[in-house]
Amino acid sequence: RRSRESDRPAIRDDGNAVLEFIAVAVVLMIPIAYAIIAAAQLESVIYGVNGAAQMAARAYANSNSDYLGRYAATRSAAIAGRNHGLFITSDQVTVTCGVSNCLTPGTRVSVLVNTSARVGVGPFTRVVPLHSRHVFVMDPYRQEPS
Repeated sequence: RRSRESDRPAIRDDGNAVLEFIAVAVVLMIPIAYAIIAAAQLESVIYGVNGAAQMAARAYANSNSDYLGRYAATRSAAIAGRNHGLFITSDQVTVTCGVSNCLTPGTRVSVLVNTSARVGVGPFTRVVPLHSRHVFVMDPYRQEPS
């Protein structure tokens, strides 16, 4: 004689593992994808601000006067930053040195770029402050500017 429990049909769970995998994958993959996108954006803007500081220092070093050098540094930083989605203005680029004429041969010229960028996707976007300094030593064999 059979018991009542064996008279009931067995419950089938074929295909449930696939649905559980998809549900867990979606829950895990969205934050991972966000993190990868945010990291890539952050790396891009960091690379951009570093390049902007380096290009600004080079532009300043290749100029013939302090005024033209500061202008060239600002323009170079703005162009280099724009390639990475950064908006760099003249008040965000600072050129300093330890002497009165920064174009004197052998002088260490420091260019600092301070800006910020939006990183992230959708409602999780954050503004990140960015700072980069590049120090350039003027060519010791450079002709003294008049």
